[in-house]
Amino acid sequence: MQDGSTALWSRIIGCLLAVPVILALADCQGVSSSSKQATNPNPPAGQLAVTPATMSFGNVAVGSNSVQQGKLTAGPSDVTVSSAAWNGQGYSLSGITFPATVPAGQSVGFSVTFAPQASGSTPGSVTFDSDATNSPTTETLTGSGTQA
Repeated sequence: MQDGSTALWSRIIGCLLAVPVILALADCQGVSSSSKQATNPNPPAGQLAVTPATMSFGNVAVGSNSVQQGKLTAGPSDVTVSSAAWNGQGYSLSGITFPATVPAGQSVGFSVTFAPQASGSTPGSVTFDSDATNSPTTETLTGSGTQA
């Protein structure tokens, strides 16, 4: 009888020792190295697009203004726009705060106002500086001031 009792206790102890191993393996949930999502340590560099490429304000009476909407779109990765500079008399930029992060595949809007101070054609541009590979990104502005 002693041999049967020893064998029984050996089985019980063996099963108890196997429980932590089984629980540890159960936590793996069948994940293999081929089914894990790979993370790229060097994601592709972002590019920044501005639309429209040209804002045409047409004729605007001196003393009034015209506002148009634009957007910055990033891809294939996020882009941080650090600043913007504009030139051309009567143009101003609003609706965006810097630095601005543009998520990959998404857009951030902004507004450009043209308020001519004199009659005549007034060309201009808005240039966005960013960490994109194609920085700086420029939008062309056109408009003419007319007498009211």
